Amino acid sequence: MFFQKKNILKKKFKKKKFIVKFKIPIIYIILTIFSTFATMHTTSFKDFLMRDELKNRISSFGFEHPSEVQQQCLPNSLLGFDILCQAKAGMGKTAVFILTILNRFLEGNIKGEGAVLVLTHTRELAFQISKEFVNFSQGLDIKTLLIIGGENTQEQINKIKNDKPNIIIGTPGRILALIKKKDLNCDHVQAFVIDECDKMLSALGKIFILKKIFYFLIIKI
Repeated sequence: MFFQKKNILKKKFKKKKFIVKFKIPIIYIILTIFSTFATMHTTSFKDFLMRDELKNRISSFGFEHPSEVQQQCLPNSLLGFDILCQAKAGMGKTAVFILTILNRFLEGNIKGEGAVLVLTHTRELAFQISKEFVNFSQGLDIKTLLIIGGENTQEQINKIKNDKPNIIIGTPGRILALIKKKDLNCDHVQAFVIDECDKMLSALGKIFILKKIFYFLIIKI
């Protein structure tokens, strides 16, 4: 699930028992992708509306053709539309929002400190996403920070203040704790990602945490 700032619309977001009414500047598009296997397309990454810096990074990793999920989602997300994507593991969903976010930074559509917030349900997945952001953003003036539970809170606060990260990846509990203490500022969030949102929304405790995080984001945007 990937929200980006756009025209002001009044929305009602409903997923299972998770209901939030909010006023947020987004255009909402849902793309659901069902597949039993990852297929490749003749379309090349070079055909997407991405900056050359990113295309070169993709090429350096040996990727030439997008997967099915990337083929269907990237053209819309790169244009700034919001995405709800469902696909099996290993089909490249993470690359969709990583490439989109980095490209929009390079184009100046997303900018500044704390501009992107990425949430996921486990520390291991948060670490993996952070690593991918770092890999794809090498040589770019974009800073990423990992904030997860089980790590020293004060060290994380110091990194927020000193490093001034553009992208923050973390787990909901620790992110909410820092927001409540005003150690993490939501004023400038321009893109919000919930990775593996089905698992996040199916866990009762995490639903309440997400609703609170949504509240802080909504009143600031």
